[in-house]
Amino acid sequence: MLARGAEKRIAAEAATGDNTVVVHLRDEPVTETVLPLTVLHYVLRSRDALILDDPAIQSPFSTDPYFEKQRIRSVLCLPLAHQTQIIGALYLENTLAPRVFVPARATVLKLIACQAATAIENARLFRAREQAEEGLRRAYDSFADAQRLSRTGNFTADIAADQHTWSAELYRIFEIDPATTIGMQTVRRFIHPDDLPAFDVALEKSLGGADFDLAFRIVTSGGGVKHVHSVGHLTEMVSDRPLFIGAIQDVTERKLAEDALNRARSDLAHVARVTTLSTLTASIAHEVNQPLSGIITNASTCLRILDADPSNVETAREAARRIIRDGNRAADVVTRLRALFSKKAFTAEALDLNDATREVIALILSDLQGDRVVLQSELAEDLPTVIGDRVQLQQVVLNLLRNASDAMIGVDDRPRMLLLRTQRDGRDRVRVMVRDSGVGVDPNHIDKLFEPFYSTKSGGMGIGLSISRSIVERHHGRLWAEPNAGPGTTFAFSIPCAPQEPSDKAS
Repeated sequence: MLARGAEKRIAAEAATGDNTVVVHLRDEPVTETVLPLTVLHYVLRSRDALILDDPAIQSPFSTDPYFEKQRIRSVLCLPLAHQTQIIGALYLENTLAPRVFVPARATVLKLIACQAATAIENARLFRAREQAEEGLRRAYDSFADAQRLSRTGNFTADIAADQHTWSAELYRIFEIDPATTIGMQTVRRFIHPDDLPAFDVALEKSLGGADFDLAFRIVTSGGGVKHVHSVGHLTEMVSDRPLFIGAIQDVTERKLAEDALNRARSDLAHVARVTTLSTLTASIAHEVNQPLSGIITNASTCLRILDADPSNVETAREAARRIIRDGNRAADVVTRLRALFSKKAFTAEALDLNDATREVIALILSDLQGDRVVLQSELAEDLPTVIGDRVQLQQVVLNLLRNASDAMIGVDDRPRMLLLRTQRDGRDRVRVMVRDSGVGVDPNHIDKLFEPFYSTKSGGMGIGLSISRSIVERHHGRLWAEPNAGPGTTFAFSIPCAPQEPSDKAS
């Protein structure tokens, strides 16, 4: 009999007869129909062996239901003890003769029971170890399958010792032989050259305790380019050595799908712009054509009258008045068109400029990466809310980022670094700054950048910055530009914070 927690179960049964021993493995609960429970409880409680020469004779155990139903002549019950723990009991009975289990035999059986207890406990431990190893093996297989399905590999890294441990899936993502020893130079060798500056910046920040979170490209040994997303964090410091744990996911398919979607959106937006421009051109031509025709007709009439001999000055004066009238009509048409396209409802609301900026980053990030631009964002944590139109302010930020990216298209001798920063501007204002490392702008022409239809780009319309300044000024703010100390230009705008709620006065 073996104990399984609080439950006691019969594990095996042996019977002798005709010079044979028959053993049956059992797994059934202990009941009064198969064992004398009073004997079993006594042995387990006292931790000592019990010999009954003839249970039928008057004794503390003679009233046990098992003995009343069975003709048992001799009984020996021994505890199975491993170290200080009782793990079960060995029960022997003889139905032929009393006083079969003499003390000398009991001593030998005690020794055998002790060895049996040790063997049983070792078998239990071995089986538990096998089950644990099997569970661990299944968990590892499931983990490996999950990594293959999600295309995610994990790593640990000791930066100071330059020791890196990679999962099998990470070797597959990088297309490296699993026998390869991984070091930081090995990792850097696979990173796309245009993404190395951003990788170094993110790594430097993570060494200071910040989490590592970066999307970048790798170039495999076969020349293929993959997009990956890596996250990691500092787990501990061992003898001033930073230890990292993290994961890298292959997001190439998702990135290609996003690029295809962005191209489709761009094409659709281009079609919409062309359609709108066509309609606008027809409208302007129709509206302006009539007053211009009147101006030409009246001007011709005026010339003929003045050329006549004698000339009729009063009639010429009337023709000039009609010219002025038609000119005013043309000016009115232009005024109405400008009012029409600036009539979008201004929706003022309290908003977090950091959140609005993050949404713009998510929208333009793929385009920046396609232009090999490294975007570094520094968003102030204590930034107060502002009151304004979320969409219009996002339009300003988006326009500044696109202009900064366009300014670095021709830069090939240095990284195309783009800094986007939010910060407090004094006590009651918030500033957004966009700094590029492009070709820069002539300081004498900076103010002209905000004039309508003035552009430094060959294909530019020259209205983006003009519209942006109008939006900022509508928010009671200011938009300006200034040359950098090094290459490039910095654009910034500043708008007021949202008014603070008045504190409740003490009653």
